[in-house]
Amino acid sequence: MTLSLPIPRRKCEGYATSWGSATLPIWSHTWRHAPRSSIDSPSTRGCASSAENSWPASTQSRADLGMAEMTDGAPATVAATDAWPPPLRVRRMPAKDPIVRRLWRRLQGDGAVGTPFLTYEWCAALADVPESCPGFEVLVACRENEPVGLFPVEWIRADGRPALVGPAGWRWLAPDHMDAVAPASERPAVARALARHLRRSRDWDVADFQGLDAEGALASALRNELVPPHFVVAVRKDPSPVVVMGPRSDQELLPSRNLRQQVRRGLRVAERHGGGLSVVSDPETLPGLLEVMMRLHNARFGEASEVFATPARRRFHLLAARRMAAVGAARVYHLRSADGADAGLLYAFAHGPRLYYYSMGIAPDQAQSPGRTLLGQAVLHGAAEGFEEFDLLRGDHEYKRRFAHGERMDVTVRALRLTPRALAFSTPVLLRWLARRPRRSCR
Repeated sequence: MTLSLPIPRRKCEGYATSWGSATLPIWSHTWRHAPRSSIDSPSTRGCASSAENSWPASTQSRADLGMAEMTDGAPATVAATDAWPPPLRVRRMPAKDPIVRRLWRRLQGDGAVGTPFLTYEWCAALADVPESCPGFEVLVACRENEPVGLFPVEWIRADGRPALVGPAGWRWLAPDHMDAVAPASERPAVARALARHLRRSRDWDVADFQGLDAEGALASALRNELVPPHFVVAVRKDPSPVVVMGPRSDQELLPSRNLRQQVRRGLRVAERHGGGLSVVSDPETLPGLLEVMMRLHNARFGEASEVFATPARRRFHLLAARRMAAVGAARVYHLRSADGADAGLLYAFAHGPRLYYYSMGIAPDQAQSPGRTLLGQAVLHGAAEGFEEFDLLRGDHEYKRRFAHGERMDVTVRALRLTPRALAFSTPVLLRWLARRPRRSCR
């Protein structure tokens, strides 16, 4: 077991002390700070404090994050116990901060990201189109000057209205299965630190955390921290239908005989007239198909859909799709009818052992229900590739229930801070808003 231990204010050359029962090696050291631009900017001040007052981070983690460098001296021993964990403090940092970028990539490489909506590629694209998410910041949990975990949030402020906070882009992106981004061993502590920071922050009146993993650390921490008498809280369950794949036969993947026949017939009809199905994951080709999908989607749903509603949002999706495709995390299932015409396109993500169905665009006046054919063929194709599950994401839609074998549960945690500013807006309106179910997204 290795612990980082507090260093006295005096220089610790050859220093040793007795503290608890377990004696652990540390290094006497002197500190050489990194440039102030990397550790003492307004966005990072406090996350990287002076060396004499800090808990020493490992040399490797400091080098990875560019926060400070340590030169080692002679080893010393300090005794410690597990009963003295270093505190976690949360800092609000710009999404484009180099420290955030390096931390996020490191955590993602270590498997700490559990949903495509928390990948670095997705969130960096959101930061690169600021008009799509103008209040985007990252909450970074630090153990003194060593970042441990993070969570992306969006702050919404309007004159005369309550200030809002929620997951970045939650109002229109409908992200699912959200949780603190941190190593599994640190995630509960990071989530508690994030929730406590939000509880203490006076920059919001209403918190709207939709799409949280129901079994995740952040959902639990928010429910434990945002409690009466200072908050009014409503928690709602949001099921996501799933198709269990793995090494299963077509009969097991599509248990309804009628559904299997319809899915197969739809593809046969397309192929008979010169069309067919292709799966595109090339980062150069995919954005062009995504543009077609967004156009068909908006033509079908109009103002009922917000996800591709503005030019800025469409630019974000094109940028995110290109970046995610470059790491094998995005794909488009393209169904063509006679003469190669676009019958329908399905946009999906691949993350870990799962596929995630995000959105679809269907050409009008198409026979054989191309949406049903697309989704069914995507299930069959994904199972053949070795994916274990096809997550259809939130939305209680009949067509999803036809394919689903079960569900994953998310929750929405909504909280109203009982402040004069919030109450003055309109208590009855806000209480009705807290109680209502999240609007189904026409993704």
